[in-house]
Amino acid sequence: MSDIVALIIGLTVAIAILVAVLANSPVVSVSSGEEPQLQVGRAKIPLRLIQNAEIVAGKQLRFEKGPGLKANAYFVNQAGSKAFVKVTIADKNDPTPYWLFACNKPEDLVVALGANR
Repeated sequence: MSDIVALIIGLTVAIAILVAVLANSPVVSVSSGEEPQLQVGRAKIPLRLIQNAEIVAGKQLRFEKGPGLKANAYFVNQAGSKAFVKVTIADKNDPTPYWLFACNKPEDLVVALGANR
């Protein structure tokens, strides 16, 4: 196999992997309207059911992602993220105590969640 063919195959595989990763990345958004809601990936929750939102980083994040992570929490990991958002759920009927997820601008999200509750 020639060097050019190997290079083309390598670039094609690298681009395919990048496209697959981007296509499967969870989207984090806050919608407005009649019932504002938070969406993380496929999961959605009305903002009225959110008790608290905070940024978790550093040693606290290592604990939250490791031994402190509850089995029934909604957890979305993103490798390399240095800060996550922890959203405590106030719904008594929901067995999920909190959501822990990464996003690009955690400070902005916490402000948006506080403003819309």
